[in-house]
Amino acid sequence: MATGGRRLGAVVLALAALLVLAAGAQATHLLSGVAGHTTLERVVSGADPEDGYATLDSHPVDGSYLVRDGAAESDPAIPDAQQGREGRRRSLAYFGQLTDFQIPDEESPARVEFLDQDPSGFAASAWRPQEALAAFTIDWSIRQVNLFAGASPVEQGDGSRAPMGFALMTGDQADSMQRNETEWVRTLLEGGHIDPNSGGTDPADWDPLDQPSCAAYPPTAANREEATRYTGVQDYDDYEEGADPFFYDPDDPRGRWSD
Repeated sequence: MATGGRRLGAVVLALAALLVLAAGAQATHLLSGVAGHTTLERVVSGADPEDGYATLDSHPVDGSYLVRDGAAESDPAIPDAQQGREGRRRSLAYFGQLTDFQIPDEESPARVEFLDQDPSGFAASAWRPQEALAAFTIDWSIRQVNLFAGASPVEQGDGSRAPMGFALMTGDQADSMQRNETEWVRTLLEGGHIDPNSGGTDPADWDPLDQPSCAAYPPTAANREEATRYTGVQDYDDYEEGADPFFYDPDDPRGRWSD
């Protein structure tokens, strides 16, 4: 179950947190190797996975700034760096931005994963191996922003740190524009608990007159129990015998995923 955070009054557009861990100076470094760190402090990297797997890890970086100076670089298009600027520096705008959540209902019959198998590659991104984990990564993205809501990681000239004034949501949030996906996004932002599973357990929802696609699946105890679990292309247990394991099943990696 993924959890979003509690609303922060200083952050508009409903960007909120379950835990407000940043207060006073810098964000507290807790919970993971990159939580509360900017890319000036730590980065995540790994080898090129090509068609296989690569282990990602976080490691510290230099974190220093390069001052561009027109005079030193003999470039009039760049302003000259003025003496004493460190003491005069102030924040003009400190804000957060999150974009392109694209949280999917990866069990929806409206998904078009089968297009990935088209040899032409016309829609090669219709399915992504990580999309079943999207709710959890989105949750952590929100938590990370909220770790910096109380104070900027960059000092002003007088040593103070600006509080975050606002936050922006840009890009696509609900991957297939479904209502349940949109509600998941809202709950993650505003704070609360979600179970990003769309299987229906109410027998009334299985009426073949209203839902013809359910005709082959009567609401037996076994089928209703299956509805509480993942059902889709990433579970080979749902396949017919001999089906091509094109998609990644983390419980049973085969084919191009076997390495």
